[in-house]
Amino acid sequence: MRLCDRDVDDYETKLAYLRSQIIYIETQRARVIDHKIELVSLLSPIRKLPNEILCIIFDFACNQNLLCDSEDKYSAIRVLPALAISAVSFRWRHLALSSSRLWSTLNLKFSVAAIAAEFMLKLKLYLERSGNSPLFLDV
Repeated sequence: MRLCDRDVDDYETKLAYLRSQIIYIETQRARVIDHKIELVSLLSPIRKLPNEILCIIFDFACNQNLLCDSEDKYSAIRVLPALAISAVSFRWRHLALSSSRLWSTLNLKFSVAAIAAEFMLKLKLYLERSGNSPLFLDV
């Protein structure tokens, strides 16, 4: 009987070890899959575009940034393209922040009675990032 109990304990120990190995291997597999996705993204054709061409595309995309005091009904990607572009990747962020023109065209929609703090923070951000570029405001 003792031999059977010892065998059961040994098997439990081996099973616990094998379970931990399975978890480790699954984690490593997930890391390799994530790494593969990153490598595939490096081959994306957009990465081959020169910075100058990307900036021209960004200029077209950012012809109007809509700042509203009630933005919950709008998608930030659709209405704030400069902000969305600056959040895509390190390269795009660098390009967006170095191009003050992207931040200088604003369409402001707000009610004077209730200007939200978040609205003012975004407006301040856009004004700071517009730098010395002429501002184009539509109120």
